[in-house]
Amino acid sequence: METYKCIECGKEFSRREVFTGHDLILCCECIRETTVKNQLMKKGLIAATVYCKIYAENFPTTIDGNIISGQELYDFLIDSCGCTEMEGDLNIWYIGSNEKHGCLMLNDRIWEWGWGDSSFITVLEFIQYAYEFEALTFDQLNDLIEKIIEGHKIGGMYHIDSYLELKSDGRERDWVNPERNWKQISKKFFSNVLTSINQKIGTVMTSSLPNAKCVAIMGSKKKEIKDE
Repeated sequence: METYKCIECGKEFSRREVFTGHDLILCCECIRETTVKNQLMKKGLIAATVYCKIYAENFPTTIDGNIISGQELYDFLIDSCGCTEMEGDLNIWYIGSNEKHGCLMLNDRIWEWGWGDSSFITVLEFIQYAYEFEALTFDQLNDLIEKIIEGHKIGGMYHIDSYLELKSDGRERDWVNPERNWKQISKKFFSNVLTSINQKIGTVMTSSLPNAKCVAIMGSKKKEIKDE
């Protein structure tokens, strides 16, 4: 079995026990050390895993125990998964709405869920943590929040294809989420989003639910996020 030598502690590990990329090899233990995380941050890098089980393992395994840049993470999340007839089925939508299990890992934090427990709130916490490590820019963070809100409006992953058909005709505003109790779910979701952002990254958001028009403010930058 091939082994990988951690550049920090010098020990050898299997591939599943290390993060690799950008000419670096770091074991799972060393990646949790503050000094190592800070060294990566100075280089604009993070250690990450992004996985969820959809269909017969159709989710791309591009980020699976890898050391990547924030741009690589952003590009992966907004890339098409390729599981629908229409292009544009974003990876980030499947992470938040898959019906099976999955795992997100970023440096020293892990988010795991079982069958039926996927959530866009989990995805939100993940990208916020990436932002805290300066892996994502403010504009990238806001764009991903918009994608999360769009994915939430779609509903479950099995509705993505139908939504994209409407969107391709410029009629995404006509989309009606088929989930039961949608209004109650939506209110709770946006309440959680606002609370999470306000508490974790110091962003002030205001909202008039259920038709939320959120204004995210950080420093002198402003970004409108609409749920229409």
